[in-house]
Amino acid sequence: MSAPQQYINMKVDSGASANFHEISHHLHHHPTSKANPSVAVIVPNGNIMTSESTTNLPIPHLPASATISHGFKSLASGSLLSVGQICDHNCTAIFTNKSVHMYKTPDITIKPLKSPIFSGTHDAPTQPLYNIKLPIPLTTTKAMNLPQLQSLNAVKLPYLHNRIAFYHATLFSPVISTRINAMLNTYILSQNQLPNKSDRIDHTPKQQH
Repeated sequence: MSAPQQYINMKVDSGASANFHEISHHLHHHPTSKANPSVAVIVPNGNIMTSESTTNLPIPHLPASATISHGFKSLASGSLLSVGQICDHNCTAIFTNKSVHMYKTPDITIKPLKSPIFSGTHDAPTQPLYNIKLPIPLTTTKAMNLPQLQSLNAVKLPYLHNRIAFYHATLFSPVISTRINAMLNTYILSQNQLPNKSDRIDHTPKQQH
């Protein structure tokens, strides 16, 4: 009767700079030495852990440089399989909300129907993590419009030239070039957008008799 199949449980981690495993796994370990140097890892609490051995993970069809893993007595997160280290050896990882699959890149063809939601880069060993750049949305600030409209509505100025003069004063009387630039960038209202409190157009008031 054959022995039951044993497995090594590992977390697939796109943020791990290398493969890390707990020495308790039933693997053939090589103690660290000058020829097989250890690696130091900073853990979340700021402490530094040093590896004690190395081994090669039992992953078929990959070179030893892809499967080499550094052993520690204990890892709070459990053993970690580095996506970056594997993908650096001509592999492609596909993640979904329920699964992960790793392929040799020549063995798979991906034909997306649309452009990706985002894209990133990875360059081992100088850039072990996958980096993306998310564009900051450009928003036009029009917060000045509300108080300006309230100010204009607070007085009775039925004629356009009076409203323009008052509006100019509420902006602390900027030079013409500054005001034109602000209007072109929609930071302030143009004169055609000023509230119309009367059907009368811009003209000189009739003299009273």
